[in-house]
Amino acid sequence: MVWQISIGFLIFLGSFLLILNLNSAHILQQIRLLKRRVKRRKNMVPSLALSSKLNYVERLIQRSNIRVFLPYSVGGHLFICLLFFLLGFLSISHYMNIIVAIIFGIGLSILPFLILRIITDVISYRIKRMAVDFLIIFKNFLIAGKVTDIFEAFKKLPDMCQNL
Repeated sequence: MVWQISIGFLIFLGSFLLILNLNSAHILQQIRLLKRRVKRRKNMVPSLALSSKLNYVERLIQRSNIRVFLPYSVGGHLFICLLFFLLGFLSISHYMNIIVAIIFGIGLSILPFLILRIITDVISYRIKRMAVDFLIIFKNFLIAGKVTDIFEAFKKLPDMCQNL
C-alpha cells in the first residue's frame, strides 16, 4: 500500500514539474510547422490526373519548338499516339494473342512521345551550348575594351557569332 502511494505521488510530482516547465507557445509553433510540412509533402506528390500529364506534354512541345515547323498540339500528339496504338494492335492481332497485340500497341504508342523527348533534349542542348558560346564571346568582347557601351557590343556581336 505504501509503495502504491509513493509511486502515485512520484507520478503526480513528475507530471506537475513537467506542466510547470512546459512552453505552450513553442509546442503550438512546432505543431504549425508540422502541418506546413505535411501540406508541402502533399503538394510534392506527383498528381496522377490527366491534366498534369497533358500539361507535361504541352511543356515538351513548347520546349521542342516544333511549332515553328508544323502546327503541333497536345490533341494532335494524342491522336498520333492513338493511331500508332491501333496500327500496332491491328497488325499483330492477326498473328498473335490479343494480350501480346495490346502490349505491342502500347509499346508502339509510346514511340511518338519518345521522339518528342529526343527532339526536346537535342534542341535544349543546342540552345544551352549556343547561349554559353554567345556569353563567352560577349564577355571577351567587353573585356578586350573594343567597346565600352553594352548596346553597341550587342549590335556588333551577331557578326562575331556567325564565325562559330
